[in-house]
Amino acid sequence: MESHNKYDKTVIGINKILLRFLMGVLTICIIAGSADLVRLLIKDMGDTSVTPLGFLDIKSLLQTFNLILTIAVGYELVKSLHTIIASAVIPSIPLVQIGIIALSNKMITIDFKTAEWHVLLGMAAIMMSLGVTYFLMKQVEMKKKKLNPLKSDFEESKH
Repeated sequence: MESHNKYDKTVIGINKILLRFLMGVLTICIIAGSADLVRLLIKDMGDTSVTPLGFLDIKSLLQTFNLILTIAVGYELVKSLHTIIASAVIPSIPLVQIGIIALSNKMITIDFKTAEWHVLLGMAAIMMSLGVTYFLMKQVEMKKKKLNPLKSDFEESKH
């Protein structure tokens, strides 16, 4: 998003600072989540009232997988935000990826036993539309690269 107007440059600069701040907050959350994951694993593996020492019951195992996936989704979100900050234009594909990541995080953590059917149907419809959008955008990107094979990804992000 390149502009020659001083006001636009200032607004874009402020927003990039805010995105960097959000990336820092997300990074702290990822670190804290990872530490909490290790703490929960140690606690659950040491609890001999449910399973033998060193084993996890199915509830603890599902909780562990949920935390791991949430941490991985957070990391992908940080990478997507970094791509947006580093780009001189509005990168459409990372924005769609952020939408997919956010919805995936919700789908990972939702309690399907208590969720209403129309909420699940709505999330499925949104995920389907985001997937189709992502697919079509990647197709257009591949066609552009075929038309101009000498232009690198780095050069595209500068313009």
